[in-house]
Amino acid sequence: MQAKEYGAGYRVEWEDTLYIVSTPLVRIDTQNRFHSEDAPAIRWKGGKEFYYLRDESFDKPLWQKIVDKTITADEVMKIADSDKRAIAISMLKPEEMLKQLKAELIDTGAEGTKLYACKNFMGTRKIEYCMFMKDWSTDRTFIEFVPPAIGRKGSAVLCQAAAYGIPEDQYLAINDRG
Repeated sequence: MQAKEYGAGYRVEWEDTLYIVSTPLVRIDTQNRFHSEDAPAIRWKGGKEFYYLRDESFDKPLWQKIVDKTITADEVMKIADSDKRAIAISMLKPEEMLKQLKAELIDTGAEGTKLYACKNFMGTRKIEYCMFMKDWSTDRTFIEFVPPAIGRKGSAVLCQAAAYGIPEDQYLAINDRG
């Protein structure tokens, strides 16, 4: 009990030894995931720190670049883990990412979705395509890459329909507000 009064958070008895660990400061988001954009998500007083964004662990230098929004599109695309890369993309200002990729607008579709071509994508000499979209429920803007075979067709509506996995006419029908 005395250890608990001094801040012990966890205790484990193993092979006749009592291990006592202090309680860490833990930050979570509204979905109960480890997450913090201004400090370590898990921190022990005078000890270890762990950096998380949306329940994904990041090393401190990468976490810092993401939350400071100083990470470049090139650095984002080099993140090997696809979940971490998706988080970094979502936190990078979409307009800044389009600018860094030298993306060219090729079509504006239903509800303002814009289709861009990114020529010589990341120095690969390939053209990649992405949509710039608005989440109408939150007003958040984001970028979603689309398969080149679909993007080459030059239709933002077609790309949006493909992202939902439905034919273009069905997508247009559900978005007909008229």
